Amino acid sequence: MDPAKLRDVVHHWRAGRRPLDACLVLADVDVETLLELHATKAGWPVVAQERAQNLEAAGLSHLLTHWTFPPMLMDAPALSLADRMGLQHLAFTTHLALSKGMPQDEIAVRLAFVHDTDLESMLRLVMSVALHTRPDLRAAPAPASRSALWMTLALTLPLGLFLLVKSLVPAVSSDTIGLTIGFGALLGFPLLRRHWSNQAVHAARAAAPDGLFTLARDDRKPILYLRSHVVDGTGRESDTLFSHFLNTTRLETIEQKLSAVVRHEGPMVALEGPREGLPNLGADRIRLPDVQAQGWQALVQGLMVRAQLVVIRFRPTRGTSWEVGEALRACPSHLLVFVMAVPGEPEAVRDASWQVLRPLVQACTCTPLPQRLADTDYCLGFDEHFNAKLFGARSRVLGQTSAFLESVVDAAGFGNPGFDEDKARLAALAAA
Repeated sequence: MDPAKLRDVVHHWRAGRRPLDACLVLADVDVETLLELHATKAGWPVVAQERAQNLEAAGLSHLLTHWTFPPMLMDAPALSLADRMGLQHLAFTTHLALSKGMPQDEIAVRLAFVHDTDLESMLRLVMSVALHTRPDLRAAPAPASRSALWMTLALTLPLGLFLLVKSLVPAVSSDTIGLTIGFGALLGFPLLRRHWSNQAVHAARAAAPDGLFTLARDDRKPILYLRSHVVDGTGRESDTLFSHFLNTTRLETIEQKLSAVVRHEGPMVALEGPREGLPNLGADRIRLPDVQAQGWQALVQGLMVRAQLVVIRFRPTRGTSWEVGEALRACPSHLLVFVMAVPGEPEAVRDASWQVLRPLVQACTCTPLPQRLADTDYCLGFDEHFNAKLFGARSRVLGQTSAFLESVVDAAGFGNPGFDEDKARLAALAAA
């Protein structure tokens, strides 16, 4: 189809024109394309019937007899098995069409016409599939890094100096050669390791799963992770050359460790930030085009209704403050966990966050909250009657990160019998 006509079809649909046939006619789509679409649609029941017969013959008729798609992508967690299978079928069809170079709008129009499905939903599906299976469409360049350059210099400069000295002073001994090469190797190793580690993180971010697809695939209720976007990618342990040389660097962020602790309960999802680029690792991101199309506040409200646990890493920003108010209003209290501080954060950041969060929470609980947090206070949890409790480090024998994750487990399990604390503690031990 002509790209301009495709845009007209989408415009007419969003203007309220129905059915899709009328949008195609108003956009002056050529007759050959219309005939092709009608022929495909007419033949579809035969294809569906043959598929149903094959499934029934294989004893699998209960899995899938038709394909449907929800009007809103956020309805995916409530889909039946047949509907989820239908979603996967449409996603696979979309991926094949993208691989052949078909424009996204044309794929959406064709699928919506053949399946009598809402065009807006199909546009979002195609966008999600494109972002999920074609990382190059995210237009996020690889992070600028000079590690490889420094690594090359570290390896070649000593050898180059040695050759220069050898040519000027032929009497240089072989011991000096060995010492020079050894020095270059010692200097180059941490640079090489840091370069490879950063490249591995970048590759993992490029291949990160799509949050909406995760919701559609997983029967379990999700864990919703809310945060101010200023904390994205923070919480890594030491990333110095010396730490790489000693092999002590852990590149996992706090978000990744939180995700590891709770993922045995269900998928952890979050909204992609407006300037995030490639998604940060940890919670599966609902991609920015879906967030913009459906509205981030509506998405948060819909996810709160479905969530079995809401983890809020608070910072005093307008968006996070709104999320806190909405969570306190809409969520059962024992499903809320507030992360006020993480290991290594400045005390001023902790105090500033608590001074904003405290009055918001105090208005909903009878439990008096302290004016200031103790150095070991990390999390805030509630029982089912909105009685609040601060959770901190019980022991730092295994380090601050382990103590922090233990406090998260304590807060999540406080008044929440459905949360498996034993599995979470094992996961916390492994993540720390």
